[in-house]
Amino acid sequence: MNTGRTCPRGHLSAAAAALALSAAIAVTLAPADAHARLTSRGWVGVDAAFLSPSSPTVQPGVAGELGIELSFDDFWSVVASTGLAYHLGRDPEDEDEDAIPPLVISDVTLGARYAFDVIQYVPHVGVGLVYYPLGTTDVPNGRTASLGVELEVGLAWRIDREWSLGGRIALQSSTAEVGDGFSLYAAAGLHLGYHWRW
Repeated sequence: MNTGRTCPRGHLSAAAAALALSAAIAVTLAPADAHARLTSRGWVGVDAAFLSPSSPTVQPGVAGELGIELSFDDFWSVVASTGLAYHLGRDPEDEDEDAIPPLVISDVTLGARYAFDVIQYVPHVGVGLVYYPLGTTDVPNGRTASLGVELEVGLAWRIDREWSLGGRIALQSSTAEVGDGFSLYAAAGLHLGYHWRW
């Protein structure tokens, strides 16, 4: 594993490209009467998170998330969110194994969602591009930023016109080189949302 690395310019360029792509999606999805129909949702959530859930060295943790969703019709929306997670360390089971230190993961996600219903209960699926500014693993002399992708399914309950309560399950996969990050990241949790119209 390389050490002492800084954030590659390619990752920053990719994050900028993702932002531009999200803006292009927003323009494409927006109807002619967007000023009358544009709706938004801001949310705060808490997740149970797991690093490498299929591995014997899985690290459970807890995560918090803030996000915003812009909807241009009844089904499609663009989302942006940021999260911070703390994962517990693991003591070695054998003397030959190394201890796994606690790990903090932060992420910024840009993506799109499709809702299957727009009444009281609203299931959705989503896909996004994830940027990890702190990287996906600890290294002795620093941490390297990396990218990933996310798939998500969720369900929201519209309590009233302004508030909603929901849950989600998300899977993320890092593009970091083998040994430089997790292969799979899973999260499941609840979120509280506030809705408004522009």
